[in-house]
Amino acid sequence: MHRSRLLLTLLLPLAALAAAPAVHADERYYVIFFGSESRPYRPKYTHTWATLVKATGDGEDVSKYNLELSTISWLPATANVRVARLRPECGKNFDLYSTLDIVLQHSEEILQWGPYEIGKESYDRAMGKVALLESGEIRYRAIDGFRRGSNISNCFHAISDLDRIQGRAHYPLTQAGEKITYDIVVTLEERGRIIGRGTDHSWILHRLGLDDYPITHRRLRDGSP
Repeated sequence: MHRSRLLLTLLLPLAALAAAPAVHADERYYVIFFGSESRPYRPKYTHTWATLVKATGDGEDVSKYNLELSTISWLPATANVRVARLRPECGKNFDLYSTLDIVLQHSEEILQWGPYEIGKESYDRAMGKVALLESGEIRYRAIDGFRRGSNISNCFHAISDLDRIQGRAHYPLTQAGEKITYDIVVTLEERGRIIGRGTDHSWILHRLGLDDYPITHRRLRDGSP
């Protein structure tokens, strides 16, 4: 009898746990845009990239959630941009911190917009682009042409090609660096892809250690984040 009671005592909590409704972690999605360029301006030393942040956890304090990073930072595999090169070359999608190291080695000024919260659809589409870049199907060329969907891309078209409405002509080659990055951010905002504009998500920057880098924070035209 004692043994039966002990077995029942052990099994009851397990049965209750199995009967309890499943608890699903909450997910939130964010994007940070970066543009860099040399002073004085030289096209060779410009870059545009974006870091996607997936926050997963439970509770109201999102700043305590687990973070998962992915970055669209398309450069030659050598990280040496040759603007006048005619033939496309092997590209590489660099992560956030490798990209920061590269542009700082070139003494480029780093500009940042965000973090902005985005929806799952926008996040998933961008993650699809990350997978495409890392599949080896895309080649790099600084002067990459005007056809969206081409298998040749420079750094900022790797991001702007996610725009299903405007083609590459809306993001011209003459605006590399700060200007083109800003245009991409403005387009995202105008399409209503930013959730809760004006909300402070700077906790993400602290969690990622970006406070330790010489980054200039930029804001959209009306002064709000």
